[in-house]
Amino acid sequence: MMKIAITGEGNTDYGKKEYGTGKWLPGPAIIYAEKIAKEQGMNVELLPIEKQDVMKVRIQGRSTKGLSGRGIPAKKFMILKNKNNCDAGIFYCDADKGTGTKSSNRSMVAKHYEEVYEEVKNGLGSDQAIPMIPLSMIECWMLGDKAALEQIFHLSISESKLPDKPEYVWGAKTDPDSDYPKNYFVRLIRSLDRRYGTYQSCQEDFNKIADHSTISTLRKTCPLSYERFYTDFINLLKNVEA
Repeated sequence: MMKIAITGEGNTDYGKKEYGTGKWLPGPAIIYAEKIAKEQGMNVELLPIEKQDVMKVRIQGRSTKGLSGRGIPAKKFMILKNKNNCDAGIFYCDADKGTGTKSSNRSMVAKHYEEVYEEVKNGLGSDQAIPMIPLSMIECWMLGDKAALEQIFHLSISESKLPDKPEYVWGAKTDPDSDYPKNYFVRLIRSLDRRYGTYQSCQEDFNKIADHSTISTLRKTCPLSYERFYTDFINLLKNVEA
């Protein structure tokens, strides 16, 4: 069995420890990776490495030369990946768009995504580890599979309620009426039926959506970031297996 280290930003992406037991409760990022591995006929074990442990790693300043932004925590992650004797690694982070970047300016959004991707890739510095970076955050992938949403919330959702390009959904975080992905997702679910009038997103629902998602659908609806992860992960599985 291939052992793959994975880290992330919080419980709604790579998961969290269960209170009282210390057992790891996987988040959707782990589920997405497991689904792809299963599709490829690969048996993998994903070992979560907590973000706080990554941040605690101390590295000499000269070893970070040429790295910037998320490249530094990516390098720290690799130290823990190797310490845990893992065969491979996945570094999850959001590609939050810069303040003021409008979703309508797709060339700028794509450019920012590529910058974040390269930061992480340079920090990992190995063909045994890959970035996992939704554009712009995990909710965008959630919005990319209409059928999965309908199955989880037991409702029919009209096409007009969903973004045609979920990766480019964006807005002000502090404005609940904006298209900031987290706000957009919650507002969408609340608008579907009165029983969801006070709905708040949670890891459990995200896990269910990820579990019911279809790889081929997400490759079409999120062709920049999900497709990149899909391709990178398949190549990683092949390289490590070889």
